[in-house]
Amino acid sequence: MYCFCSAVEDRLDGSELTAMESLSLPNDGTGIVIDLNRRNLRSNQSVTVRWDVP
Repeated sequence: MYCFCSAVEDRLDGSELTAMESLSLPNDGTGIVIDLNRRNLRSNQSVTVRWDVP
């Protein structure tokens, strides 16, 4: 199964930073598991994960 996934961290100053290095997409045999780990997020910061499965 193919899955395209992206992750973006929204910073406090309004800029965006890729979070792809924190993203993994292991296949557990029944499907793909989307796993994202981020450290040191502050209040009002967010991470957006988007995926597209055909």
